[in-house]
Amino acid sequence: MTLKNKLLVQRPALLVTGVAVSFVTLIFISASVVITSNKITPSSSMLTSTAALQSLPEPTLSIVNPVMTVVGDAFSAQVTAVASEQEQLKKLQAQFIDLTSKPFTVTYKDQTWKVAIEQLRKLIWLERGLLEIDRGGFGTLVKGWSKVVDKKPVDAVVAWSDKESKVIAQKPSQLGQKVNLEGSIDNIKAALFKGLSQAELLVETEAPRVDGEQLDKLGIKEKISEGLSGYAGSDGNRARNIVVGAQFLDDTLVPPHGVFSFNQAIGPITKERGYADGYAIVGDITEKDVGGGICQVSTTAFRAAFWAGFTINERHSHAYRVTWYESLGEPTGFDATIYQPSLDFKFTNDTDNWLLVAAYAGGARLRVVIYGTKPTWKVEMTQDSGNAINITTPPPPRYDVDPKLPVGAKQKVDSAHKGFDTFVARIVKNPEGQTVRQDKFSTHYVAWPDIYKVGPNPAPRPSSSVAPSASPGNGSPAPNKTPPAPVKPTLPPVKNNITAPTPTPPK
Repeated sequence: MTLKNKLLVQRPALLVTGVAVSFVTLIFISASVVITSNKITPSSSMLTSTAALQSLPEPTLSIVNPVMTVVGDAFSAQVTAVASEQEQLKKLQAQFIDLTSKPFTVTYKDQTWKVAIEQLRKLIWLERGLLEIDRGGFGTLVKGWSKVVDKKPVDAVVAWSDKESKVIAQKPSQLGQKVNLEGSIDNIKAALFKGLSQAELLVETEAPRVDGEQLDKLGIKEKISEGLSGYAGSDGNRARNIVVGAQFLDDTLVPPHGVFSFNQAIGPITKERGYADGYAIVGDITEKDVGGGICQVSTTAFRAAFWAGFTINERHSHAYRVTWYESLGEPTGFDATIYQPSLDFKFTNDTDNWLLVAAYAGGARLRVVIYGTKPTWKVEMTQDSGNAINITTPPPPRYDVDPKLPVGAKQKVDSAHKGFDTFVARIVKNPEGQTVRQDKFSTHYVAWPDIYKVGPNPAPRPSSSVAPSASPGNGSPAPNKTPPAPVKPTLPPVKNNITAPTPTPPK
C-alpha cells in the first residue's frame, strides 16, 4: 500500500509519562503494513518528526516503540507497538509477503487478466489486526474487465401474424451477461487468502425483456385500435417518405405503462436511411426537406392512440391546414406534426400488458394498428370535432427573391389557406357507460398566403434619350436639368416563367 501521511491517528490521546494508556491508534509504517495497537505502554525512545518515521525501510515491516508528538490542530498523541505483539506482526508480515510474492490472475472463459506484484502490494493492507484487500481498488479493476465481458441482452423482433392471429418472433432473442462486481471481488479475496494465484469473475446471465420463447407473456392478443389516412396524389418523394417511415415504425413494442415516442421509434430522418426530399413546413415557408411527408405517419399514429383511449403525452398541430389529412373524411385538426429533434408525438401505454405498434402502407393508404390486450373502456369522438371558429382570410401573396432562379422567373411554392381554430375531442367511458376521461386536442391554423419565389430584377439600363451631362458630384441635378422621375417598383415580368407543379402539402 502507498504511504500517504505516514501517520493517521484515529482517536487522539494525551501524552502520559510513566502510566499505561489505553486507546486506539493507527500508523502507516511502510508501503505494505498497518500496525494496530490497543494497549500502549510508556517508552523512553522518541521519534520527534514525521521524517524519522518516513525513514523506516520499505516494504519490510519494522517493529517500533515510539512516543510521537503530532503537530496539527494543537493536539498530542502517542503511538507504541507493544513488544508482545511482535510475533503476531511477524506472522502478518510473512503472510503479506506470501500473498504478494507472485502475480495474481483473474479469468473468465478464455479471457485472462494479470495483477502484477507491485500492483498487488498496493491492494492489500492491515485492517483491525488482519490483512484485508482494497475492495475499491479491486473494484476499479473488475469494472475495467467487465467492459470486455458484459453483453446486453437482445430482444426478439416480433410482428403480428394475421394468419395465426397472434404475435410471432421474426428474429430470436439473445441472452445477455453482466459481471457481478461484489461477487467477483469476493472470489478474488477468497482465492488470495487460500494461497491461490487465480480467481474467476462471477458473471450472471441477463434475460431479454422480450423472450422469443415466451411471447405469450407479453399479453399481445388482439387489435386494440387503428388509425387510417390517405395520401393519393402525393408526389413520388412524399409517398416514398411515408412508406419508409411506416417501415421504421412497424413492429414497435411498448412496455406496460411505458411511453411511446414516435421519434425514438422511427430513428433519425436521413437520406442514408432511405428518405428523400419532400415538402415540409420549415419556419414560415413550405420547402423541400429530407423526410417531407413523415407527418402523415405521425398523424396516423396519433389517430390510433386516440381511438385506443391512451394518454397523449405530446402532440403538436401543423402550422396551417393540410388537406391530405382530411381525404378520407376525417375531421379537420385530427393531425400530429413532428420535427426532429424538438417536436415529438408521445403516448402512454395505460395497460398492464405490452403493445405492438404496426404500420402498413400501400394503395395510397396508411394504417397504424395497435395490438395488445383490449381495455374495457370505450372511446367516442365528440360531434363538434373539426368545427372551425375564428376564421381569418389569407394575407396578400408574398414574393421571395431567390438568386438561384433566372432573372424574371416566378415559381409558386405555397398556396393560400384560411386561418382558424379547431379541435378534436374524445370521451372515454367505462363498461357501465360512465365518463372516466375527456380530452380535447386544440389546433390553431394560421392564415397562409400564396408564396412565390422570384428571380432577381434585371439591372436598370440608362435612357438613350437623355444626353450625358456633368454633375456637381453631390447627388444634385446639373444646372437647368430636371431630375428624372423616380421609377416605381414593379413585380418581375412573367416571361420565362418556370411552371412548377402544384406544391405538395408539407409533412
